[in-house]
Amino acid sequence: MKMSNSLNIKYQPLSQSIPSDDEDEGFDDNILYDSRLVNGPKMDRRNVFELEKLGQPRVTSPPNIQFMGRGRRTVVLVAVLLVILLGVAAAVGFPVINHLFNHGIVIETIVGQNTADWMKEFNNTWTESSIRMIDVNNDRMDDIVIALTKKDLMDSLVEHAQGMVKYCSSIGSSYPCGGVLLALRGDDGRELWKAATRSVAVHHVCGGVDVNGDGRGDCIVTGRHSTCQAVDIVTGKILWVIDPESREWSNHFNPLWTVYLGPTVQDLDQDDVMDLIILHSPDKESWSHIPSSGRLIILSGKTGLPIGKSYFELPTKTESQMPPVMYTTPTQAIYILYGLNTESTQGKVMAISLPELYYNVTEKKMTGVDVTAYNWPLRQTQVGSAYVLLTISGGILAPPVLADMNNDGSLDILVTSVDGNVTLLDGQTLTQTWTRLFPGMVTYSSPTPGYYDSDSTLDFILHLHQGVPAKHRSSQTVILNGKDGSTMWSHQGHGTFNSSDLSLKTLTGTKDVFLLKLSGRNTSTVQIDFLDNLTRTSAESEDSSDSGTTADKEFEFKHMCDEIRQRVSSQHALCDDDLQLFTQELFLMDSFVASYPLKILEHRAHRHHYRLRHEVGTNHCHDLSPRQKDKIDMCTVLVPTSHTGAVGDVDGDGSLDYVDITQMLGSNHSDTFVITGQFSNIILSKHSIKTAIAREDFTSLSLTMNLVELQSTSDSRQHVKNLEFLPASLQVWTQYLGVNRTSVYSAPHR
Repeated sequence: MKMSNSLNIKYQPLSQSIPSDDEDEGFDDNILYDSRLVNGPKMDRRNVFELEKLGQPRVTSPPNIQFMGRGRRTVVLVAVLLVILLGVAAAVGFPVINHLFNHGIVIETIVGQNTADWMKEFNNTWTESSIRMIDVNNDRMDDIVIALTKKDLMDSLVEHAQGMVKYCSSIGSSYPCGGVLLALRGDDGRELWKAATRSVAVHHVCGGVDVNGDGRGDCIVTGRHSTCQAVDIVTGKILWVIDPESREWSNHFNPLWTVYLGPTVQDLDQDDVMDLIILHSPDKESWSHIPSSGRLIILSGKTGLPIGKSYFELPTKTESQMPPVMYTTPTQAIYILYGLNTESTQGKVMAISLPELYYNVTEKKMTGVDVTAYNWPLRQTQVGSAYVLLTISGGILAPPVLADMNNDGSLDILVTSVDGNVTLLDGQTLTQTWTRLFPGMVTYSSPTPGYYDSDSTLDFILHLHQGVPAKHRSSQTVILNGKDGSTMWSHQGHGTFNSSDLSLKTLTGTKDVFLLKLSGRNTSTVQIDFLDNLTRTSAESEDSSDSGTTADKEFEFKHMCDEIRQRVSSQHALCDDDLQLFTQELFLMDSFVASYPLKILEHRAHRHHYRLRHEVGTNHCHDLSPRQKDKIDMCTVLVPTSHTGAVGDVDGDGSLDYVDITQMLGSNHSDTFVITGQFSNIILSKHSIKTAIAREDFTSLSLTMNLVELQSTSDSRQHVKNLEFLPASLQVWTQYLGVNRTSVYSAPHR
């Protein structure tokens, strides 16, 4: 719903690739599509780059060279000198003027201009990580670092997790070879470098640990099948990579387990490089067959080698997939927080001090430790050397959010469990400040902190979904009051979110602006997980029966097909469904425009057509191809599945840009509806927030609750136009778990 018909606003959704009409054409593997979204063409297959060739020099025709006379050369030299002098004056004067007009806040010097929005699509590609933004090439503009894996390699990676070095050699590659960490220029999406990864990356962070001592913080990557490595932020060179089957790492690492990235800690092995704490644990194994539930390991940041001969073993018959978080008390005592899930579906937040963890893995005491600083009131149940901070119903997957909620100098701890239990722990007393329960709901994403109302207490956005984890139905997005956990804003929709939202700081400092994702808005149809595996049905066995006439067999087979189709339609997205149900949208919103936010972008589900080979004369559930009777026409729906995006300044114009990453995911099934695989494409796109504001695409939301007084809709446009954001360098929660991925929300220093 638009504010006025006279505006004639036309929203242009993200363009999608045109599905193939024939399996013989299929997906173009590892193809990158490039299109301009603002005043530009739709995504065009004529602009195609092979993923393997990105980053190689592009051949261009030499420019025409003409010689000038002496007089013209003099004029040109004078003009160049004037431009240089003006540039120097601007560089010196701008911060001073800016300081005077912004109440002491020195905004960064503008070094570029607003660039056009862009989009790239990686076909047949998989991702499990969020975006990280950092200045890679030292041009004072934010760049993009993402982790991708070829979808075709997924089964091979599982099969060859043990013996990965030999596998890489067998396919003509050097180790590692399972995925890629890709750095792209923020202003146009062009490749800066790429580095191979062992397997599918789950977490990566750049800028924290200077592995090679060049003065730049490098990238640390962790993920499936013991993926753990360091990559040079400047060149993309692999600085070290773990091989769990080699002598150096085999005692600590299991090739089939996942590495979850934890915090960066002080230099423990005294090699002048900060060190790392990781969680290493199995993914999906039955309780009775887990000899070990996981372990905390300390790694040397310089070499990737384990510090100490041992590791901190987690209790048996528990599981842990929560990335560890570092908690620092006002006395500078350091604790490592991690999660445990038990057979009884209880979740526990555990804490172990850094000196105790160090002693467990090295059997040595840390030097320079002030014992008196470790006075946290850990009166709860002790499990070995660790303490239970909180026990709640439901498993714990998402890291807690750490923030000083009551201005007492201690970081408070917001914990969410899978089954919709939200609890705030007081960081000073470790008592529960408040608890909210959402019966029948589940959540997999971390809450997003930000100031929604006008008080000085941080609030939180949370995405929840109705139903058991395998069959998600309607969803609910809420904003919780940080004081007592009460709901201030609520929206009912449909869909599943495993990603988190972002919050933006403004010059006023009293309220934040949120980048909020919603799915299935204004739809009533129930969505259920479209990727649940179906068991093989009797339709195939009926086809081979010898009893009855041919006509009877065909009738019975068609009847069986109809029954299966009806069951599948209640569990999966089908091509004859209303695909609006799966549309995902991103809005810019604060309390003034909470029911009338600004749309930044949207992703729509689309139909993908392919063909299967068919033995002529046999029964079939789907229609045969009109032109090829040995082919069956098939259709699946590619549904947008969002990952957490990021905000930065990619073009140096002094304004914020949003970079989105969305996975288009669909099931590949047989003629009898048995799932045989998945289609997966990755869409990466850049959106200027300034451009989006100028577009004025405001959208009316049907809210189930909103307790904060709003301005009238006629003032919405002017309010959003008047927003002044802090520069990217002063933002706090514009990437997953915060800019530095510490899970700590702290006010920016102005």
